[in-house]
Amino acid sequence: MSKKIIIFSLMVLLIGVAVSWLFTQPSLSEVDEVFVQVGHVAMVGSVAFSPDGKTALSGSGDNTVKWWDLSTGHVIKTLEGHSDRVNSVAFSPDGKTALLGSSVAFSPDGKTALLGSNDKTVKWWDLSTGNVIKILKEHSDDVESVTFSPDGKIVLSENDDKTVKWLDLSTGRIIKILEGHSDDVESVAFSPDGKTALSGSWDDTLKWWDLATGRVIKTLEGHSNDVKSVAFSPDGKTALSGSWDDTLKLWNLATGRVIKTLEGHSSSVFSVAFSPDGKTALSGSFDTTTRLWNLETGEEIIKMVGFDDGEGIAIMSQGYYAASPKGEQYINVRVGNRSYGIDKYKTFYHRPDIIQLALQLGDTRRAIALANQQKRK
Repeated sequence: MSKKIIIFSLMVLLIGVAVSWLFTQPSLSEVDEVFVQVGHVAMVGSVAFSPDGKTALSGSGDNTVKWWDLSTGHVIKTLEGHSDRVNSVAFSPDGKTALLGSSVAFSPDGKTALLGSNDKTVKWWDLSTGNVIKILKEHSDDVESVTFSPDGKIVLSENDDKTVKWLDLSTGRIIKILEGHSDDVESVAFSPDGKTALSGSWDDTLKWWDLATGRVIKTLEGHSNDVKSVAFSPDGKTALSGSWDDTLKLWNLATGRVIKTLEGHSSSVFSVAFSPDGKTALSGSFDTTTRLWNLETGEEIIKMVGFDDGEGIAIMSQGYYAASPKGEQYINVRVGNRSYGIDKYKTFYHRPDIIQLALQLGDTRRAIALANQQKRK
């Protein structure tokens, strides 16, 4: 058989395969879902906004931290080096450095830091020298959450003895022990004015405390499982909580009632954070994703998924996405019970312009309409 006949036969075969692929691949109208494979190899245990709200950190059980650009949804950098899971992340007040660890917090002036530990202590560090200023030993179990008061003089910490401890940094002594939870406390937060505090517990509740008296102002009930993370809004009027019931809840502190329940995660919510302007929130979950939410509407703006090879994807519930150079290999399309690669559908769903507008506007529907309008011009 001549070479020409062999080449011609191969060309016919390849054309046949291509045509067959085109006709066997479902059409755009048949797509049920555009989804992303698991990102962080383990849960996202902690999230934080930068002080200017333009970037975010997510710490994971895969021992890494992803630094995200919130204008594009791209991973700026993957921070590696930890030999254990990263349960806590924090930006310095100027946004130029970060703390990563088991339980960490910057002082308001950024000059010192707190580190809670499984050795039942809280260490207060001088960041200019790297020396320990004081070791706070007033705990009977692992310390899983620590925070500075707004003036930097007081510390709130929790450990697995159902209490919250209020400590004086200058003396290292306990000012008050806040008792009231019926199970272990998982998270604590100071109000912006430093007069009250929040705690979240395995007893499925949040408690709002008056620090002058040590008494509970309100017990916030609504979650159906452990409360893993709590946060005050910048104006101190609302609170946010993340729970093992897979939801976030936004609370009105004056009434003690739920304003909105944010649903979308497929597993426990381990960490929540308000943006500096209080309009959006971040959440990190056992489902390995970091999500950005519009707090006025309760809408999920984007889901961010980072991978251990440094790739990252930002994707909307409508399937539109932006990805790092090799990130698309992790995106699939579901039609019925079958999954396909994104290649055939890339032209429609790969829309960094929509992602950027959604992040800018905080509204996915407006972003889609505006981007499509601009594309038609």
